[in-house]
Amino acid sequence: MTIAPDRLTSERWDGKVLPYVPREPLQPAGDVRFFDDFAEDMDPVTYEVIRYSLSTINDEHGVTIARLSGSPITLYTNDFNSVILTARGEIVLFGPYVQWFGGLMDTVAKYLIEHLSDNPGIGPGDMFLTNDPWVGTTHQQDVLVMAPVFWEGELLCWVANAAHQYDVGGSVPGSFVPSAKDVFDEGVPLPPIKLVEAGVMRRDVKELYLRHGRRPDILEIDLHAQVAGNTDAAKRILALVGRYGPAAVNTTMERMLQTGEKAFLEKLKTIPDGEWSEVGYLEQAREGDRGVYRIRMSLEKSADTLTFRCDGTDPQIGILNTSYAAWRGGITTVIAATLAADQVYSIGGALRRCRFEPTPRTISCAAYPASVSCGGTIGGYTALLLGNNCVGKMLDSSAEMRRFLVCNEACSQFPLIAISGRNQRDEEFGTAVLDGMIGGLGAFSFRDGVDTGGLYFIPRGRAANVEENEFHFPILYLFRREQPDSGGAGRFRGGNGGELSFIPHGTSELVQTTATGGCAVPTGLGLAGGHPGCTNFFSLVRGSSVVRDFAAGRIVADAYAYGGTTERLQPKKAFTLQRADDVYHMRWAAGAGYGDPLTREPEAVAADVAAQHVTAQTARSLYGVVLSAEGLADVEATDAERRAARERRLANGRAPSPACGCPSDGQADTASLAPLSAHLGIAAGAAARSVHCVECGRILGLTSCNYKAHCVQHERPLVDANPLNVSPDEIIDEAMTFRCYYCPGCGTQVATDIARASDELYCDIRLAADDG
Repeated sequence: MTIAPDRLTSERWDGKVLPYVPREPLQPAGDVRFFDDFAEDMDPVTYEVIRYSLSTINDEHGVTIARLSGSPITLYTNDFNSVILTARGEIVLFGPYVQWFGGLMDTVAKYLIEHLSDNPGIGPGDMFLTNDPWVGTTHQQDVLVMAPVFWEGELLCWVANAAHQYDVGGSVPGSFVPSAKDVFDEGVPLPPIKLVEAGVMRRDVKELYLRHGRRPDILEIDLHAQVAGNTDAAKRILALVGRYGPAAVNTTMERMLQTGEKAFLEKLKTIPDGEWSEVGYLEQAREGDRGVYRIRMSLEKSADTLTFRCDGTDPQIGILNTSYAAWRGGITTVIAATLAADQVYSIGGALRRCRFEPTPRTISCAAYPASVSCGGTIGGYTALLLGNNCVGKMLDSSAEMRRFLVCNEACSQFPLIAISGRNQRDEEFGTAVLDGMIGGLGAFSFRDGVDTGGLYFIPRGRAANVEENEFHFPILYLFRREQPDSGGAGRFRGGNGGELSFIPHGTSELVQTTATGGCAVPTGLGLAGGHPGCTNFFSLVRGSSVVRDFAAGRIVADAYAYGGTTERLQPKKAFTLQRADDVYHMRWAAGAGYGDPLTREPEAVAADVAAQHVTAQTARSLYGVVLSAEGLADVEATDAERRAARERRLANGRAPSPACGCPSDGQADTASLAPLSAHLGIAAGAAARSVHCVECGRILGLTSCNYKAHCVQHERPLVDANPLNVSPDEIIDEAMTFRCYYCPGCGTQVATDIARASDELYCDIRLAADDG
C-alpha cells in the first residue's frame, strides 16, 4: 500500500490532526530486529501445509473470541475479525468476519513500529490496544488489540483482532451520537497503548479503558476474549515455527503475498486503462439537520496500479465523517471480495499494487477533532458502496473479469438503531439492533442477487435468532421477514432485504437512538442501468392497541393493524422513548440491480411473482411484464408493453446535448463491440474509440468524453427508483432526482444516477485514449 505523500504532509499527519499514514519505507522509532531469514528451497508441499495451518490458526482465533465474548453483538453477529500480519505490518490473512476490520490493521502495526518501538517498546508477550480512528479503526466502538510474535528476540509477525463494543462512552448509550458537534461528544479515542506487558495485563490501562463504558462488565469480558484470541493465535504460530522452523513460516507468509500480487497483476492485464467514478449522497449531517451532502470516489487504473481518490467530496461535517483508515478499509473490503477473491482473505499482495490518495478534511478523510462515532456505519459504509461501484464499473469493461462484479448489497447504510433501558430482569441493558445483517446481496453481471443472503463483507455474519434477542433483551417481535420488491430492479435484480416489528416486553419503555442514513436518498446504487435497492425506513406507531389485542388473543403480523398514530423516525435521533403500546417498525435497504429492468427475461419475472419476491404491480411497472391469469408471462403482451415503455422513455426525456463535438450519429456491428458495461460497448477506431449501445449499435460519443451527454436524459422522482421508497420531504429540504439515461436509438436504459437536481452531469467512465 502506498499513498501520495503530498496529500497529507502539508499539515501534521501523525494521528493528532490528520490521519496517521505510514512512511514508505517504514522507519522504526527504536531498535526493532525483524526476522528476515527465508527458506529458499522450501518444497511446495511444506508451503501448502504451513499456508493452510496459518489460515486455520487465524480462523480459530476468531472462534476463540466468539466463544469467550460476553457480548451478543460478538457472539451472535460475528462483528469482529482476526488478522495475521508480517513483521513489517503487511496483511497476510484476515478472517471470514467483518472484512474491513482486517483491511486497516496494517496501519496500526506500522504505527507501533514507527512510534512506539522505542518508548514504551515492543517485546515478547506485549499487546497493544487502540480504538483511535485516526490511527486504524473504523470508529471508537471498534476496539483493536494487537500482539507481536517474537522468535528468539526477533519480530516474526503480528496477530491482531478488532471487535465492536456496545458502549465505550460518549453522551449517548451505545456511543453512536447523532447530535455530536465533534469527537468530544463521543467516546474517547485511545491511541495505541500497551495493554499487556511481557504476558501480564496492565491493571492501570485496563481500568482506564473500562472506565469509559456504561457496561464495564461486558467490556471486561470482551477485552479478555480479545486478549485470549491473540494469546492462542501466537502460541499456535510459535508451535508451527517449532515444527517447521521460523524461516519456513516467514517464507510462506512472503510467498502468499507474492502469489496474491502476481494473481492481482494478471487480472489487471485484462482491464483497459481508464478512470471510473461514483457519486453518492448522505442526508442529515446531525440531529435536526435537513441537508444533503455529496461524496465522490474515483478509481484510476494505469498499467499495474490502482489509485483511489475522494476529491469532489464535501468538507467534513456533523456525524457523516469517516477516518482515512475506515475509508481505506472499505475499499480494501471490495478488493478482497472481487479482484482478490481467489486468495481467500489474503489481501496484502493486492495492496502492494494499490495507492490511496485521500483529500484531507472531507467527509471521507476527516481531520481531528471531527465526529467519527458513526464512521463505522455511515461514512465507512459509503466508502464501501462507492468503492464497490467504482470497482464494479471497472470490472464490467473486461470480458474476463465482469463475472466478478457484484452490485451494492443491503445495508449500503447500516440501519442502525441502539436500544437501552432496564430489561425484563430489572437490569440496565443496551444493545444494537443488528437484524439488518440478513440483508440481500446485490445482483451480479450474470445472475440475481441473493434474497436476505447477508452481507458480502461479513462472510460469516448473521443476525441473532428472534428468540435469542427476546431472551437477552426486553422486546417481543411481531414479525421479521423478507420484504418483496425491496431489491433493485434490473436485468438481474438485487436480493431483497427485510423488515421487522417489535414492542417492549417485560419493561415499561425502551430508549432508542437512530444513527444511520439512506432513509431519504437511496444509497445502494445500481450498475449499468440497474435500479437501487429500497431506502431504510423507521417508524413508531404510537398508542396502538397491541397490548390489549394480544391479551384478547388477537395477533396480526402488521405493524399498522393495531391503530394508533404513525410517527416516521428521523435517521439521526437520540433518546426516542418507545412505550409498551408503541409498535416499532423497521425496513432495511436491499441489494441493487444490474442492467435495464426491461431486458430481464419475462419468465424470470413471472417466477419472482410466483415466489412472492416481486409483486405483480412491480412486474408490470418496472419490468414491463404482463402476466396471464395463470401467473405466466404473456410474451406478446409483454413485448407490446416494453415497446410502449421505451417509447415513453424517449418521449419524456430530454434530448441529447453533447458539448464535446464527438459524433452523435452512426452505427456499429454489435457483435464486434468490446465490453464497457451491460449495455455499452467499444468499437476500435484509427485515432479514437467510440462508445455504442450494444442493443442497437447506436454511437454514444467517444471513450474520452461523457457518453451520458449523448443519451436521452430523464429526471424522475426518487420514489420511481424503487417501489418501497417514500417521499423524502419529511427528512430533507434538498430537491433530489433519479436520473435515467436512455439510448436515443432504442430506448435502452444504459445508466442511472441519484443526484441533487442542481448538480451538473458527471462522467463516470473514461478510458485512456491510447489503450488498444
